[in-house]
Amino acid sequence: MSSAEKVLGKEVLRAYSEFREWHFDLKNTLDKLDVNSVGQLAYLDRILPGERNHYFNEINRLGALTEGYRLEQKQYFFQFIATNGLHHILKGAPYFYHSIFKPRGYAGDAEMMALVYRNTYEGSDTFSKLLHRIGTDCDACVAIRNRKNLLADSFLEFQSGKVLSLAAGPAQEIYEYLDANHQDKDFLALDHDIQTLRNANGENPLLKYGIANAFHLIKGNKRYLLPRRLWLNSCDPKKDVKGFRRSFLPLKYSIGTIHNNSWDLVYSAGLFDYIKTFEDPAKGTVALTRALFDAVKPGGRLLIGNISPKLSIGVKWAMECLCDWYLIHRIETEMLDFARSVPSREIASINVIAEETGINWFLDIRKR
Repeated sequence: MSSAEKVLGKEVLRAYSEFREWHFDLKNTLDKLDVNSVGQLAYLDRILPGERNHYFNEINRLGALTEGYRLEQKQYFFQFIATNGLHHILKGAPYFYHSIFKPRGYAGDAEMMALVYRNTYEGSDTFSKLLHRIGTDCDACVAIRNRKNLLADSFLEFQSGKVLSLAAGPAQEIYEYLDANHQDKDFLALDHDIQTLRNANGENPLLKYGIANAFHLIKGNKRYLLPRRLWLNSCDPKKDVKGFRRSFLPLKYSIGTIHNNSWDLVYSAGLFDYIKTFEDPAKGTVALTRALFDAVKPGGRLLIGNISPKLSIGVKWAMECLCDWYLIHRIETEMLDFARSVPSREIASINVIAEETGINWFLDIRKR
């Protein structure tokens, strides 16, 4: 018995081998096609439903077979996949390239979110375009697009005011709101990745895009950096705040503070999926929730997103074993626990809501 059979099991290896061969057979077939650029999209539209259904059936099968796997087995599976060529042929599909190879050093980067929002055929060849679209059609991506719409609707609740987004990514919901000629709010979008700011979708006087780290906020550091446009391409926030570089901070950045009781709406959509909850309220999700709630004005609202266990078992397998991408799935009571350090006298209402699929939940707290 091989080491892979010992760790993963024969039935799992058999199912994975069939899944892998489907990719190679499909690529071989599509590479032989002589389809021009116009005909290619029509052809992909025609075959997408059947190939997509097959793909999801296969990953659901693998998800069911590996449901009881320990973390070490999942990590072994990822390394096993990395050695047998499947990752290589998926490189040309942007969704899988960002998921597997993580060019910015982490999963779920802003470009990945932008790909999900577009949900179009993108890739280096016909096969890659099809696989990319299958990826962005999964239930997790549908939930992300629904999440964007839920957030955009939340902007309409306030006639005017200030909105803060933490771990904003491409801030697509904000841009779409502003593109619809809503000129009634000021937005501050904060992200930890300077490349996200460089790739931002144009300038708007109602939107400021800055740098902030959630873990600094947990520790009580509520400052954020707004790179000055002329210096944006040379900014490196991790280095600029250290040593002799600190003296140049006012030159390269405008420095702001997240003041308490200052924001009508504060939200964070995809950050808490990666942050642990601790017994110590000065750490993790509990501390961050308190810091964000403190920033909300009386009468304002805090929305905190987290993925639920309703994500399909196949997509969970693909994220963890195929892509080495782990999220913390939480039930409603675990999300409500985020707010245990918020004084009850300051809460007007607290609830857990969801976008249409029920996969992305939001802790919804209104401040008294």
